[in-house]
Amino acid sequence: YKTELCNSFTENGSCPYGANCQFAHGTDELRAVTRHPKYKTKLCRNFAEKGSCPYGSRCRFIHGNEDDSIAEQDGEVFPIQAGQSQFPAQAAQAQIGTVPQKPLAPSPHYFRPPSPEVRLPPAFPAVSPVLAVPPRQ
Repeated sequence: YKTELCNSFTENGSCPYGANCQFAHGTDELRAVTRHPKYKTKLCRNFAEKGSCPYGSRCRFIHGNEDDSIAEQDGEVFPIQAGQSQFPAQAAQAQIGTVPQKPLAPSPHYFRPPSPEVRLPPAFPAVSPVLAVPPRQ
């Protein structure tokens, strides 16, 4: 709510929604975007497996080497700088100037499945049979 400027107000100086508009009518009305503390702290499973994500920029997970993305390492959160590898071992090798003999495998930490207590329920949970109710008389 009011985290982006209203296009109509910006372009025309007026808005058909007036005070009911969900967007800010000027920078003085803009609010800071509040995000969950774990926003972009883990790699996107869709992007990692398929190379694309249906959520695009709205996705709450990391897509590849995003300049402002965040990586998680052993429970700590570190910002990733532009051009920096998400895999610390590769970054260290590059800084030393040595080339590994064989490609390094990404740490299993980055691709671990969520723990059982955070797994989402199935999309279509089992439905109990509908009980027949006799019609009223």
